[in-house]
Amino acid sequence: MSDFKEYLPIINVFGFIALGVAVWYTQFKTGSNQISGEVITNYKALDEQKNNQLNSLQKDIEEIKATMRAMEKGFIERIAKLEGQLKEKNNQIDSLNLILANRNPELETVLAEIRDFMKELRDTNVYQTNILERGQIRDVKIDKATNKEEGKVLRNT
Repeated sequence: MSDFKEYLPIINVFGFIALGVAVWYTQFKTGSNQISGEVITNYKALDEQKNNQLNSLQKDIEEIKATMRAMEKGFIERIAKLEGQLKEKNNQIDSLNLILANRNPELETVLAEIRDFMKELRDTNVYQTNILERGQIRDVKIDKATNKEEGKVLRNT
């Protein structure tokens, strides 16, 4: 039995080590359970926050989509209006091109003759207007002289 007493301090050391390991293990297990609970709570809070952000972003996306649809509708209307105007202008250009294409050299000669005739007619009208104005001035002078009874006024009455 004496041999047993010799080993008693060594057994005590191993006992304390085993007790320490057991205490450390139970503390670790309790702490890990507590930490696990905190991690789960943190993840739940983070998940809720992310869901709120996701909902907010989805609302923003819906608003942007609605705005884009309205803009698209406006652009489509403007494009249709511009296409109509372009078609109308093209029709007018085609019409004018047809008019110009149907002009022949004879028509241009006739138009030049008409222009010359109108110029001569205008010159004749200017000459006749000058004669008329001189006659009117002469009549005014005769009327003045007749009213004053001066000079030798020759008038048929």
